[in-house]
Amino acid sequence: MSRTLSADWVLPVEGEPIQNGAVVIEAGRITAVGSASELGEGECFEDAVIVPGFVNAHTHVEYAVYGGFGDALADFADWITLHTERKWRIGWDDYLAIARAGAAENLASGVTTIGDCSYSGAAAVACAELGLRAIVYLEVFGDDPAASLARMAENRARAEDSFSDRVRPAVSPHTPFTVSLEVYRACAELGLPMATHISESASEVAYVTAGDGPWAAFRTLLVEPAGTTGTRMLAAAGLLGPNVLAAHCVKVDAEEIAPLPTAPVRTPSWDAAWRRLRSFAKRGCASGSVRTVPRRHRRSTSSRSSEASC
Repeated sequence: MSRTLSADWVLPVEGEPIQNGAVVIEAGRITAVGSASELGEGECFEDAVIVPGFVNAHTHVEYAVYGGFGDALADFADWITLHTERKWRIGWDDYLAIARAGAAENLASGVTTIGDCSYSGAAAVACAELGLRAIVYLEVFGDDPAASLARMAENRARAEDSFSDRVRPAVSPHTPFTVSLEVYRACAELGLPMATHISESASEVAYVTAGDGPWAAFRTLLVEPAGTTGTRMLAAAGLLGPNVLAAHCVKVDAEEIAPLPTAPVRTPSWDAAWRRLRSFAKRGCASGSVRTVPRRHRRSTSSRSSEASC
């Protein structure tokens, strides 16, 4: 069954914007993009733009209900400690319900593909159910490769029926302060796409380089400091490459940025790090903008644009 959508403008993935454009969809796939005069108007959206589905390169849909929680805390270490305590209080059904809400919010914002770091595996189930394309990076923690990968295997088995060509399994050694270099190596040996959080805060850098700062109070819960930054540690071990997505990277210096394009590593970053992103761009790093549509704008976004994934 064929369906044609048209609007004032169509923005193709490749090529120039098309005024009075149209998109033809057959069996859930885009089969033609062109002018409405050529393809027909079909279902016309006035005062609207048809765009490709957006890609959010770094999400945590299992935490979708936590927006704004703990924003007044002074340091990232305080925030993530509270966040971890909160995670430990809920179970699979809760993770799944929250992940469904997070997947739905992405779709409502025009996002059709995500790279999600998943604590429990519930993200894979939610994305499969709601039709959201995803690479689901199953999170790994600790300093013992066998124990760390065993926990990941449990989460993967729980979500195994949800993985497909649309929802792909991957691995996420969490951060350089919660994962040892030995566990990073074990994750890399799995041959899966890999994501990790690097240099997300000054507190992290202080701990991994010198074992001090706010994180020092939680040392018994963390791995031993590497004595260098996460970027330098992974680069020295040959663990940076095109298969790696390095999330955040907002506390890195010019020397750390330099080796990234030779990898090349994908570096999604938040809006607050646009100045740092320009530094990455000048050096040829691939980057993904992780920008969410504010809640007050979501209704207009969903009603004034139409997306189809191919």
